[in-house]
Order: sequence, then structure tokens, then C-alpha cells
Amino acid sequence: MVVSLFIFSFNMHNNSLILFIKKLILFLILVFILDLSIGFVLKRLYFKIPRKITYGILDTKEDVLIYGSSKAYRNYNPSIFKEKLGLSCFNNGMDGQNIYYHYALLASSIERYKPKLVLLDLFDVDYTITSSDWSMDRLNVLLPFYGQNKSINEVIELRSKYEKIKMLSSIYPYNSLFVDILKSIHLKKDSTFGSQGYLPAQKQVGMIDRMTKFNFKKDSAEDQIKTLYLKKIFQICKQKDIKLVVIMSPMYSENAAQPKILEKIAVENQIPFWNFTHISLFADISLFSDPAHLNETGANKYSLFIAEKIEKELFKNK
Repeated sequence: MVVSLFIFSFNMHNNSLILFIKKLILFLILVFILDLSIGFVLKRLYFKIPRKITYGILDTKEDVLIYGSSKAYRNYNPSIFKEKLGLSCFNNGMDGQNIYYHYALLASSIERYKPKLVLLDLFDVDYTITSSDWSMDRLNVLLPFYGQNKSINEVIELRSKYEKIKMLSSIYPYNSLFVDILKSIHLKKDSTFGSQGYLPAQKQVGMIDRMTKFNFKKDSAEDQIKTLYLKKIFQICKQKDIKLVVIMSPMYSENAAQPKILEKIAVENQIPFWNFTHISLFADISLFSDPAHLNETGANKYSLFIAEKIEKELFKNK
């Protein structure tokens, strides 16, 4: 009798376990199907709109490529480079991005073709230790391109040791881009694209009246991972025999400290380094939208200045 009760209890427990496993498997299948389906829809919606980042990774073919944060985005007008140098140009600058993003886009382009010149406009966030918000957090914009090439995968996987696992989800690449997707669908365009990637900074109400000169602090400590990727950019340009210039564009500043970390790395790698952070030619408040960005008038003047310097120093034999 006791044995029979034990067998009955065991069978009941076994049946309950089998039922639980079946329900669990069914649940996981359902989650997988939902993830795949929603991810598929988000991917279609994301890539439905021509995007600056998509063009920068997959389609650039121009002679001159510009990389950097918002300072590059707002300060370099490609049409002036075209007019002055007779070279096509695309501005890959993007608000809030740093050296990891620049490396991923440049390496992607160089896999496809050889540009004649790369301009890399840098700021201290590109080579010094910063908060995570100015380090790898903003690389979420590259997630939809995971699997596109080795360079993009390499940069994305810097975000965390679990990134490969997270990327198994079809939704994950887009879970921080919902607002961007909705905005793009509403506008029927990528508002960051501008003209050949360039979008002039607009004057902020009252900004010019209140603007004071920006006082620079000394370089923070070197971020060795960031400087590693800076050197990788130097290396791939040298391997492909692509002209490269590292630039720091004007700011409305005084007493700007020399960026010794960046200068040292550029000198060691024999890369031209043009530091125009506080050049007197642009020490004019009317040329700026805010302390860090030139306005359209300032950007046009600065673009012509850089184009003439390129013509004189880099392409003088031509």
C-alpha cells in the first residue's frame, strides 16, 4: 500500500514537471516568435528612411571624409571643399559621438574604397577619461548595424561582455531608438542628414548676448582604450596610404590649454595636427552659435580656411 502511494505520488510529480516543461518551452517559443516579429518590423521601419549613419557606413564614395562630434558636424561645409579643391566631400560628424563611433564608420568606408583625405576633428572626450555618457553609452546608434562588418562588431562589443548575448534579440538593437524611428517616420526623413552630412548650427535665442569666452581646463587623464582606437585610425589610413589630418576646430575661448595627450600621439605617429581652438582669426563672437560651435557664417569662413590650408600643404604638387 505504501509503495503504491509512493508510485502514485511520484507519477503525479513527474506529470506536473512534464507539464511545466511543456508550458515553459511553449512560452519560450512564443517569446522568440514575438521578438523575431517585432524586431523584423522595427528593422523595416528603421531602414525605410535614408539615414546619415547608414550612408556613412554603407554608401560613402566621396574623396574627402570628415569625422567628429557636433563640432565636425556644424563646422565643416562640404560644398566649400568641393568648390575650392574640386573634391567631393561628405561630413560624417554626429552630435555627442566620440572616437569609437568615428573609427567604426571610417573603417567601414575604407573596407569599400579608398578616400583621398580624412579630416578627424577631435575634442577632449575623444582621448580622455569621461563619464560613461561620453564613452560607450552612445554607441547604441550602431546596434542596427551589428554583423555588418568586423569593425562595427568590435566597437559594439566594447559596451559590455554580454553584448553578444544581447544581440541575439531582434528587438534589442532598436529598443533605444523608438523615438528616433517615430520621428523619422513622421518627418519622412533623417533630420541629421543635412547637405552632404552638414547641418549649420542655428543661433539659440539670447545665446550670443549671454555668451562668454570658454575657459579650458587642462587635459584629463588619458583613456587608453580611446587612444588605442585613435591609433587604429592612424594605422588603417597609413596602410591604405590615405592622407589624414587631426584637427581641433575653433571655440570661443581664451587661455585654452594645449591638448598635450593628443599632440603627443599625433607627433609619435607622424600625423599632421592642426590646433585652431583659440586661433585669433576666429576670435569673433559673431561667428559663433555657442561657445563650442560656429554658426553658418563662421562655418563657411572656417571651411574655406581649412580648404586653402589643405590645398597649400597637402595637395601642393597637384
